[in-house]
Amino acid sequence: MDKKQFFENLKTNIGNTVVVVGDKVNKFVSIKKLEFEIGRVKNEIEKIYKDLGVKIYTVKNNGSEDFGDLDAICKQINMKKDYIKNLEKQIEIINSEDQMKDTPVKCTKDIPEFIKHPESSENIGVFKFCPECNTGNEPNEDVCKSCGKKL
Repeated sequence: MDKKQFFENLKTNIGNTVVVVGDKVNKFVSIKKLEFEIGRVKNEIEKIYKDLGVKIYTVKNNGSEDFGDLDAICKQINMKKDYIKNLEKQIEIINSEDQMKDTPVKCTKDIPEFIKHPESSENIGVFKFCPECNTGNEPNEDVCKSCGKKL
């Protein structure tokens, strides 16, 4: 093997290694971003649970039976849990890409719209959630019904 051929092979091998390492880094970063988002949403759910408990205690302690918008709060929790499931599915897809490379099925990195935007999915109720107080608002609302913040 002459010098020119050696350097061509070296260049090809380095190029292939860079591509493989780059793919693995992108995969790692993508998974970590999804895991961070899952943690953030789980914290939101915990806050809602806490607020829900305080609300129920206050209503019961005052002798009232009016629990107000408990259905909307429960729906909000369920939507966030569905969103977490979708994020976990994305992680499964990313982790399974290496296994799928050996199969004749084409593997794509495109994330389905229902996963990227679960609020627009037909399978999930549509609510606009206030970034300030996490109250669920009807889709046609422009301001939060609870705190008045622009949605």
